[in-house]
Amino acid sequence: MGDREEKALRNIRDNYRRIEQSIVEQLYMENNIHGTTVGTMREEVWQSFFESIIPKKFSIERSVFIIDSNGKISNEVDLAIFDEIYTPYIFKYRNMKFMPIEAVAVVVECKSKKANDEKLENWANSIKNLHTSKISYARMATGIASGDIPTQENTRPIQILCCMHSRDNKNFDFIIQALQPEKNEAELHIKYNNLDKRDNLDECDHPDNSLLGWLGDLNGLYKGSDKFSQLKRKKEAQELTQISLEAYEVPNVSILTFNFQLNQLLMLINNPMLFPHQAYAKMFRDLEG
Repeated sequence: MGDREEKALRNIRDNYRRIEQSIVEQLYMENNIHGTTVGTMREEVWQSFFESIIPKKFSIERSVFIIDSNGKISNEVDLAIFDEIYTPYIFKYRNMKFMPIEAVAVVVECKSKKANDEKLENWANSIKNLHTSKISYARMATGIASGDIPTQENTRPIQILCCMHSRDNKNFDFIIQALQPEKNEAELHIKYNNLDKRDNLDECDHPDNSLLGWLGDLNGLYKGSDKFSQLKRKKEAQELTQISLEAYEVPNVSILTFNFQLNQLLMLINNPMLFPHQAYAKMFRDLEG
């Protein structure tokens, strides 16, 4: 690596540190006139943060309810990161948004005050209780795909908690903490929970932090799954067992580390899923029964 290239990379790293400080300072900006305005502003700061690292194939919406074709509806989601190209909204009018679980890749809960563990668990479980449907039809390059297709049978969103207090919570994949600036040093502390330490996940075949463990969990390939057993026997899957999220860490640059970790996990989800139009149509048709 030449001097020019090394200087450019150091500049990129240092800019990430300055961005991190700016994000925290914005989050702690006080406004004593209207508390709701502050809450909205902080959600916009978090949204801007995710927009800076998420590929453009994804969209980000605030204040969303996620729904499945069984009629289950999540608690309100502060930020939803989703595929808007192939999957329609179930309902969208002004600020009222109902989004199908098949479209959602990441859900984010934003907390300015110290969060209640029971409420956070209820929020996380309201996402866990949603299930994708396999009733779908689409023209593919090799023919017509229908029903139980091999590209994506199931998925769950990556769950992220953004908060302004130091805390642990095993209901989330990632916790992003914006710590109060001291001595002009503002920091984002970003950490992930290993799958074997998560409270609200079913037991998966690889309850560890390997990429194969994450692949199995995010795609619903749990212990006893024939397809996961088949996957494990493949040569490339064996390589995944040797790689953990720690391999993506960049020391002292939290945002860059998170950028690589989150986007690697997104690549383990086969987006887009085929949308089960018929399953949702049946759900509404059954209301007339």
